[in-house]
Amino acid sequence: MPPQFNPVNVEQEHQNRIDLYKKLGYDDVAKELEETPPAYVFWFEVSEPSTTLYSTNITIGPDLMDAETLDTYLDQEYAGGPQEFVVVNRQEFVVGNYEARRWLLEANLNNIYIGVAQYAIFDGINVWIINCGSHFNEFYSWLPEFDKIARTFRLIDQ
Repeated sequence: MPPQFNPVNVEQEHQNRIDLYKKLGYDDVAKELEETPPAYVFWFEVSEPSTTLYSTNITIGPDLMDAETLDTYLDQEYAGGPQEFVVVNRQEFVVGNYEARRWLLEANLNNIYIGVAQYAIFDGINVWIINCGSHFNEFYSWLPEFDKIARTFRLIDQ
């Protein structure tokens, strides 16, 4: 992880997001988060204060592959997603020997404009989702760094 990113307590950040979504009036999103445990194994944020209301962050978590192909999985995952998020690009993405996709999303959350690069990496059993987001004003300057981070993905045998 680049040095400007620091680890975040996943449980605390999960609760902070629930509280924020409630405050912004996104009760349906907050309720969905309350009913599910955090989906992330790792969470990182930029350590320097930002001039924006949305901090640059990276989250990483696994999901079971419950579809025949990675594209079908992604179609199912985004069929019922929040309407505030719009997919603006979706493409194959090279991550070692893994099957992978990258898609770019934009959203307006109560006049806070954000961009998100999501990477889906299939390891043969799980789909690993790497979410990289930032305020929209900074998003495309971060995108090359987000791509570089996603390309470093590797499973480590323990």
